[in-house]
Parts: sequence; C-alpha cells; structure tokens
Amino acid sequence: MAKVTLGGVEYTVPEMNFVALERAWPFIEMATESLHPMDGPRAALGVIAAGISEAEDFDRTKFGMAKDDDRKPDEIFETVLAFLKRAMKASEMGNGSDCMDQILEEAGLEEAKKGPRPAPEEEHPSTETAPDTSSSSLQPDVKEEAGTP
Repeated sequence: MAKVTLGGVEYTVPEMNFVALERAWPFIEMATESLHPMDGPRAALGVIAAGISEAEDFDRTKFGMAKDDDRKPDEIFETVLAFLKRAMKASEMGNGSDCMDQILEEAGLEEAKKGPRPAPEEEHPSTETAPDTSSSSLQPDVKEEAGTP
C-alpha cells in the first residue's frame, strides 16, 4: 500500500486491481517514454488517481464529489486526477514520482519505473551509402603505387 502527501494531505493508494492498472497504463507509458520534464509528475498523478478512484473504500466526498454523485468511472477518475493536480504543490512533485515507483513495485512492474528510455542508437550505416573500403576495392590502387601493372 503506497502513501503520498499532496497539498499537505496524505493519501493511501491500495494495491491496484486490474481495472486501475489498465486505467493507469497510458500514464505508465508516458513516464517511461517521454523526456518532457512535466510528464513525469503528470504520469505519477495519473497512476495515483487510477489507484485511488478504483479502491474498494473510495470516498468520492474527499475529492469534491457528492456521496450520491452518479458519474461514470471514467468521469470519477478524471475528477480525482484534476483534484490531485490542483492539490499538488511544486515542492511535492517528487512525492508523486516516489509513490508511483512504489505502486509499480507492488504491481510487479519494476521494469516500468526505470524512467525514459534513451533514444535508440543509430545502427551501422547502410552499405548502399557507405564508401566501399573492402580490400578488393583497394588492391588496384595499391598495385599501381607499388609499381606493378
């Protein structure tokens, strides 16, 4: 069970069920693929909101919704996410990332928390564009220089 403090309030994120993990997945991909500095905190909040909004004991009144609110699950998630974005202070951005790492570890997704993947290195140049440096192409020049016909 992960905990995070946002806006001075501590939130508990229970182990995620499949629905929460599925909802969080685009944010997990964002965290692992994007190099934009705001995508890490944004992704962390998405993962946290997914876990909170799908918890068995989810209390929508803590996130500005009425107890008898008839929002659909996607709308509830978006409301929780917006609430957490407003609550998070700039000084707490690391809290979100730490919590997301903890959530991913609990879910057995340690590989996903490694951060942005480096850009792929260029493969060997194509032989179509590379100059021919094979020994057979150099032999005639070498023979002429050595004075042989």
